[in-house]
Amino acid sequence: MKNYIVPARKRNIYIASFEKGLSRERSENVLPIKYAYDVSNFDYSKGALTRSLGFAPIYSELAEIGTHTYPHSITNAVKMWFYRRFDPIQNIRDDRIVFITNEFRLFYFKVKGDRQVKPITDKIYFTSVPSCLCYRYLSRDVLVLTSPTDNMVIVDDETITAVVDAPKITSMAIHYERLFATVSGEASSVWFSDDFNPTNWTLSLSEAGFIEMLDERGRLLKVISFLDYLFVFREYGISRITAFAEQTSYSVAQLFVSSGKLYDKTITLCGNKILFLSDDGFYVFDGLSSRSVLPEISEIIDVADRCFAKSSYSNGKYYISCKIKSFELNNDVKTDVLIVIDTETMEFNIIKHTEILDILQINSDDYSVSFCLAKTENNTSEILEINNTGCYNSVPLVKKWRSPFTDLSEPNKLKTLRSISVCTSEDIKIIINSESESQVVFLKGSSGVSSALVCITGKRFGFEFVSTSLNPNISSPLLSFFVKETAL
Repeated sequence: MKNYIVPARKRNIYIASFEKGLSRERSENVLPIKYAYDVSNFDYSKGALTRSLGFAPIYSELAEIGTHTYPHSITNAVKMWFYRRFDPIQNIRDDRIVFITNEFRLFYFKVKGDRQVKPITDKIYFTSVPSCLCYRYLSRDVLVLTSPTDNMVIVDDETITAVVDAPKITSMAIHYERLFATVSGEASSVWFSDDFNPTNWTLSLSEAGFIEMLDERGRLLKVISFLDYLFVFREYGISRITAFAEQTSYSVAQLFVSSGKLYDKTITLCGNKILFLSDDGFYVFDGLSSRSVLPEISEIIDVADRCFAKSSYSNGKYYISCKIKSFELNNDVKTDVLIVIDTETMEFNIIKHTEILDILQINSDDYSVSFCLAKTENNTSEILEINNTGCYNSVPLVKKWRSPFTDLSEPNKLKTLRSISVCTSEDIKIIINSESESQVVFLKGSSGVSSALVCITGKRFGFEFVSTSLNPNISSPLLSFFVKETAL
């Protein structure tokens, strides 16, 4: 009997650019290798894998001041708001962050200077978490706070005034000097206050009133003033209210009907458009029509988890905090992430660190900064500033990019991976998997190409880059295989 040598051909996998990013539109088995099937904490918008966003706890600044320890009240915070305020006595800006605890107590600290946390009041006004907006009332900057179960309150510095005849409000917006609001209960009416007076809700043709909407679009979720109209986002559609002058001339038009439910906490005004998440995925609304976007990531957010998602907008970026299907192999658990979407290009990055409870953008005369309220490992809360360091509290976040599995378009051929090379400025770990085995390779960072010899056999392969460095820069990976032909 003769022995035959099984011939083998050399095949390469080369990724010229990582800019295609993540895609979950198709099965991992048919997804091109230039896409990622798992990516977190890397930015890939310029083709290489580099660091993305990071977080800095504000208690580090408090510690530097030397007069305070981390305030206990913040560890119980569940929601926060920006109080844009000008101090008329000192004639200076006095912008603040106001937050409410799980005991419904209100506190604040100043955005600039000594961030000492102070209570607004010792009295408890709420039994559920309120919504909030800034308003110029009687020539003073105030906060209007409302909840579905409690009276409206107006905060002026550290003075609180209750408005007992206001409806129980779920969302609100200022439009042509009236306060428009959706309300609790049947949630089928948009209420509006008197002109220039959010405390007057007396129903009359010259003061306050309401507009009822009873149709198939469902409950009223959120109102947004946009492009000179008031848009009402509902469970299954969008309505537009024209409200320029006297209330007797108000009119309603129906613009959009959805087969899937809209989620109110994801509906966010983003400059010249509004983004939101529904059962059908992400949508962009331009004031006239809606179009579906980002199908590559819509599938990673389970419909059952979309009601927990929440969003914010800052400097051309739409931030959405949500739970996604785990990227880990053989793991069905959910992961808390922050997805950052460029509202012009629809490119996105996924930041994986901890559960984000709230996101807050602060824009003032001389600064622009984003904060988030996050859970700690001890299940308490902390307020973090979102930055571009790729770190949490100066420690680099773990960054991962994982390819889909590929059979090199030869599903029945046995292959052996013999070498891998990549341009990397910092040390990295590479995990290589076949359907039957795995191997871990460590490469040193250099100014040129780093390479390693490997030996792993299988019919299908996937690989993963892992970095714990401060400034990674990974590009141009090349994997060399030998493909065995069928024996004679």
